[in-house]
Order: sequence, then structure tokens, then C-alpha cells
Amino acid sequence: MGIAMIPMFSGIVELILRTSAAVYLIEYFGYSGICYASPIAWLGSSLFLFASYHYFIRLLEDSYKQHAGING
Repeated sequence: MGIAMIPMFSGIVELILRTSAAVYLIEYFGYSGICYASPIAWLGSSLFLFASYHYFIRLLEDSYKQHAGING
């Protein structure tokens, strides 16, 4: 599709969130904190992908409107 950086950045966001959640949550929740680290990372990377998807869909729609000569 030509936008290969988005999945890579999503993986980086997931790695950073998982690591930081595991490090900080273990102090307060112990083993349960480590168990919560993966869902927190998935949620964070999903939010990043959701925002990226809507951004690029809007760009594609605007590009289509310009090429088709549609106003609005």
C-alpha cells in the first residue's frame, strides 16, 4: 500500500508501552501488573493504528475528490 512505516511504528509503540507498563505496574500490582502489560500495549497500539487509519483515509478521500473534481 505504500505506507509501510505505520505498522512498524505500531510495533514500536507496543514495545514501549509493554516495557514501561511491566516496569511500573510490577511495583504496585506484582505479577498481575505484568499480566496487564500486554493488554495495555495492545490498546495503545490499536489507538495509534485507529488514528493512523482515519488520517490516511481522509487523505485518500481528499485526493479522490481532487482528481474527480468533486467539491465538498
